[in-house]
Amino acid sequence: MLGVRGPALLLLALALGCGGAPSQPTPVHAGELSWLLGQWRSETGHFDEHWKLEGEHFVGWGERPSGTDAPEVFERMTLRRIAGVWTLEATPRGQAPVRFAMVRLQGREVVFENPSHDDPQRIRYRRKHNTLIARVERLDGENARTIRMTYLR
Repeated sequence: MLGVRGPALLLLALALGCGGAPSQPTPVHAGELSWLLGQWRSETGHFDEHWKLEGEHFVGWGERPSGTDAPEVFERMTLRRIAGVWTLEATPRGQAPVRFAMVRLQGREVVFENPSHDDPQRIRYRRKHNTLIARVERLDGENARTIRMTYLR
């Protein structure tokens, strides 16, 4: 996944002051996001992102080689409904969780935002065939930037 502060996601402060709830695509159910499920390896091979379904929630984690037999998990993610809004909650290792509310779902692309978070403020996933493209973005004028990661099956 995309690290909230680094290149891992997937990722992902509605409850922390994200502002009003964004307009939510309707209807949205877990099946409409199932294209995210599975194990994804970055093009560079430096990290992986995994997504699985647990009931009505998606659980994800980012990991990278650690030099031992077990990879290092550097971020945990949950994608679930909070107050009726699909929310991506990202917890990078050693940091507090941050929530990003879904603002758009169109086909195999989903966008989450939290304009009040310092960086990133937008997390975007798009699937094309066996490729998952993740982008984390800071939206602040002069300091705007985008980090793009490409994952393969």
